Amino acid sequence: FASITEPKGAPSSHVMGKQLYWLVGDDPTDDTAYHLLAPLYATALTHRFYAQVSPNTWFFGDHNKAARKALKDKAPFEGGYTSYPNLAVQKLGGTKPQNISQLNSERGGQNYLLASLPPNWDSREVYAPMRDPFRA
Repeated sequence: FASITEPKGAPSSHVMGKQLYWLVGDDPTDDTAYHLLAPLYATALTHRFYAQVSPNTWFFGDHNKAARKALKDKAPFEGGYTSYPNLAVQKLGGTKPQNISQLNSERGGQNYLLASLPPNWDSREVYAPMRDPFRA
């Protein structure tokens, strides 16, 4: 029973696992001057983000339904409208998301990812009088 705490073979990681070597000493050529870090998935942060971004919350909510109706009817609307364009879904756990974690099971294995695209640049059509491009 005491042999449970004994390691089996050499330490290893999955080939797809992300690892990072962090220099803790002064000599970067010394292989013993590094700590191996394995970043963990931020499950609690993902769960909070899922609760806020979930389409059941923002898209089908009464406030946003009223805002979309006002936009369709071209009527004024008090308050803002929430939209998450290009939202991606990452599935974890396949057919058994409960095997990943309790929070992942509550999300049905779905994680939402925001788009990380650069902004579109629109040139200004109005210039300051001293920088008028049409003046000589």
